[in-house]
Amino acid sequence: MAKSSVAMAEKLRQLGKPCEVKIIPKEGHSFSPGGFSSAWQLTVDFFQRHL
Repeated sequence: MAKSSVAMAEKLRQLGKPCEVKIIPKEGHSFSPGGFSSAWQLTVDFFQRHL
């Protein structure tokens, strides 16, 4: 999963699009409550910087 996410981010960067890939240790496709909280905050921070 992370490999395809990194590949997508590289392609977006080549196209001049802002993107970030964050891998949250010990979290899978579905987040634990703590992982969800971290992922949500990273998403909000990204949107605040780029929207």
